[in-house]
Amino acid sequence: MKLLVVGLGYVGLANALSFACLGHEVHGLDLDEKKIALLKEGVSPLEEEGLSQAAKEFKVSYHDGYETAKGHYDAVLLCVGTPAQKDGSCDLSEIHESVECLLKTEGLTFSYLIIRSTVPPLTGRKIAADYHLEGRVISNPEFLRQGKSYEDEHHPERVVVGYGKGYEETQSSFMKELYASLIKEGIPFIETTNEGAELGKYAANSFLATKISFINEIAAIADKIGAKTEDVAKIMASDSRIGGANLGAGIGYGGSCFSKDIPALIRFAEEIGSDYSLLQATDSVNNLTRKRFVLKALKAFKEHKIHKVGVLGLSFKAFTPDVRSSLTVAIVRDLMKDEPFISFFAYDALPSARAQFKNLFPDIPTFEDVEDLLANVEGLMILNDNPLFKEIEEETLLRHGIKVVLDGRNALKKEDFKKVEIIHNC
Repeated sequence: MKLLVVGLGYVGLANALSFACLGHEVHGLDLDEKKIALLKEGVSPLEEEGLSQAAKEFKVSYHDGYETAKGHYDAVLLCVGTPAQKDGSCDLSEIHESVECLLKTEGLTFSYLIIRSTVPPLTGRKIAADYHLEGRVISNPEFLRQGKSYEDEHHPERVVVGYGKGYEETQSSFMKELYASLIKEGIPFIETTNEGAELGKYAANSFLATKISFINEIAAIADKIGAKTEDVAKIMASDSRIGGANLGAGIGYGGSCFSKDIPALIRFAEEIGSDYSLLQATDSVNNLTRKRFVLKALKAFKEHKIHKVGVLGLSFKAFTPDVRSSLTVAIVRDLMKDEPFISFFAYDALPSARAQFKNLFPDIPTFEDVEDLLANVEGLMILNDNPLFKEIEEETLLRHGIKVVLDGRNALKKEDFKKVEIIHNC
């Protein structure tokens, strides 16, 4: 099949390269000329496992404008951003702009429009009606983890497809052909309506976020009574009905998915007059979890008379440079507001994460080596899950005169540290 992928961010680039690997003729379109120039040289503009090698290995024709992408495509895959607006609702402006550009570009035609971006329920139906695309709009939400986007696209746990009412048979036939190789591998292929697929994506993310908020609320109780949250999590995870995923207590969830999808689903439920109390509680507990960590940090820094603080982990999770909605950013801002006399020093393993953080905090020095950062600080905060942080030893901290570590990711075991205070958020 001949495919056009519109938007080459984490989702779009993983899609383009994965479908090229599956043998489809793939064209990729993004209006960022620098990004396209890199991709034409076989260089991934995104620092993420798998993408760099795939960009070199698989052939994709790249375009920096709609005019250069003229031709007929079996399907256009929309992978553009759907960020949160100020009220938490989903901003669909890029979706609409993309559809309008596709339809007005003379010589560019397509049979199906496949929406891979995360969009609120009823979006597919509205796009079909507003742009006279009845029978041609298919909802096919992605379920990718940042840091593992290519791997998850290439070896998904499931493929979810939603069809327009009355067009199920023809759309199903098309999507089964598109995903034939994955279906042959035995990957679950779940078929539903446009609305079912769209709500299913939000439901999955919201449930995972709820597990995080739940264990953090349990952690707050455990902290008050002296119980170990990790023991409680093990007990829960041993129940096959619950499982162990997303039961790591810490500073809460961040990133560009959970932190925008839960508020967006709340706003949608509010619009249609449906109850959203559990979703609202999930969001509220997440905010309280971060605030609890900030209060612990302020107390510890005052008690130990610490004025120079090292920040380990700038992106919202290890192995991705994405600083958007990173809890590190929120925590640093909270501390700067409440304790303006603290100086911060920042480290992340990825250059892009350091660059993004520097754009937000130009006065905070960033380091590409942990040892260099340690030589400049009196206290530490561990704020993402880079496994490198688990290797930090007490001897190293003592050598640099570091008195306390606010361990927001529970990377360090308290029993291994006798002279340095390790403070978890649970």
